[in-house]
Amino acid sequence: MQSGSINRAIKESSNNLFIVLNADDVLVSYYFTMMSALFTRYRNIRMAGGGSISFREKMTLNFNGLLPNDIGYEPVPRLYGREDALKYRNLNDINMTMSGCAFLKSAWQAVNGLWDFERRVCSYDDRDFQMRVSTLFDVAVVDEPTAFYRINSSLQRAQNV
Repeated sequence: MQSGSINRAIKESSNNLFIVLNADDVLVSYYFTMMSALFTRYRNIRMAGGGSISFREKMTLNFNGLLPNDIGYEPVPRLYGREDALKYRNLNDINMTMSGCAFLKSAWQAVNGLWDFERRVCSYDDRDFQMRVSTLFDVAVVDEPTAFYRINSSLQRAQNV
C-alpha cells in the first residue's frame, strides 16, 4: 500500500519537512520558494498546500514554460485551525492537492501518519490525512497552483470501471 510506504519513508527519515509527490505529477517552478516563505511567515502552520493544474496523459506540456519561476509576491493563504475542522461537511472543505502539499514530521507523528483504507475518515488517503492534521494544527492553503496533476492516470481509469 502507498500509505505504508510513505509512512515507512517518513519514519526512517531524519528530515522535518515532507512533500508527497506522485510519480506522474510535477511541482510548479516556484514551489519551494513559496512553501519556504509560508512556513517562515506563518510559524504556527504544520501543513501548507494549494491547487493544481490538470493535464492529460497524451498532452505534451512544457511545464517549466507555463508559469513563471517566481510569482512576484507572497500569497496570502487561507488559514484553517482546529475550530474550522468542526465545520467540515464535504471532502473539499479543505481543498488542496496532495501533490504539492508540504507538512512537518511533527504533524505526521501527531495523527499517526497516513492510515490504511479501513481506518480512514474518508476514502482518499491524502484528504483523510489533511483533514486529520487540521484537527490538531493550523494549515495554510494558497489559491495558487502548487503542482501539475495528471488526471487520467491508470488509477483513475481503474476507478471508473
